[in-house]
Amino acid sequence: MDANSRLTDRPIEEVLPDSRLMEVLRSGKPQFDKDVWLQDRNLIVNRLPLVQDNKITGVVSSFRRKDELDAVSKRLSQIQQYADTLRSQSHEYSNKLHTIAGLIQIGATDEALALIGRETQSHQALIQLMVEAVPDPILAGCLLGKYNRAKELG
Repeated sequence: MDANSRLTDRPIEEVLPDSRLMEVLRSGKPQFDKDVWLQDRNLIVNRLPLVQDNKITGVVSSFRRKDELDAVSKRLSQIQQYADTLRSQSHEYSNKLHTIAGLIQIGATDEALALIGRETQSHQALIQLMVEAVPDPILAGCLLGKYNRAKELG
């Protein structure tokens, strides 16, 4: 007898005693993102009533492994941090461009050129350090953004 035939035509409470599908069937209220343990696995479960002609005719349940969901969430958090880093860098360079434009407008071209030279040299040295010391480009970008943010805040 295979595993599927042992589960066929059996009440859900026997197969999954804590499934709560019958609760959704009786109440008609969906359950979202419930944390459950099943066979030593941590899962996130959604349970949705099936409605046909204004009557609840069944329940559908979906399962996602929590560790996979956590990994996606962590990656999304890293991407958000990377976007924040880019925003900070953009803000810093915008400020520098305004400073250079101001220097040029008041005729202080030597000072503007000196500022451009210092910034270029300093920035290239920092980028070179990051490339050599941090192999992960997202981590390097985050560190560079944190550096720029700290510099921005003095």
